Amino acid sequence: MTKQITAVFEKGVLRPEHPVDLPEGEQLHLIVVTRKSGSPNGNAAHALAEIAALPLEAEAGPFSDADHDSVLYPKS
Repeated sequence: MTKQITAVFEKGVLRPEHPVDLPEGEQLHLIVVTRKSGSPNGNAAHALAEIAALPLEAEAGPFSDADHDSVLYPKS
C-alpha cells in the first residue's frame, strides 16, 4: 500500500498532520521530502518522491518477471 501523508518533525518524532489509518506497531518504509514554507507541492522533489514510491514491478501478467521474452519471442 502506498499513502502520501504530511507530517511535522517535532522533538525527534514525525507527527502526522491528519489521522493515519494504520495498525499500532506497523513498520513503514519512509521517503522524506522536505518542504520549505511557501513552496508549492508540484516541485521536482515532490515528483521524484512519488516516482520512488511506485512499486518496482507490476502485478503478475504476461509481461512481468523473466517470462516476458518468451511471450514476445516464443521458441519454436
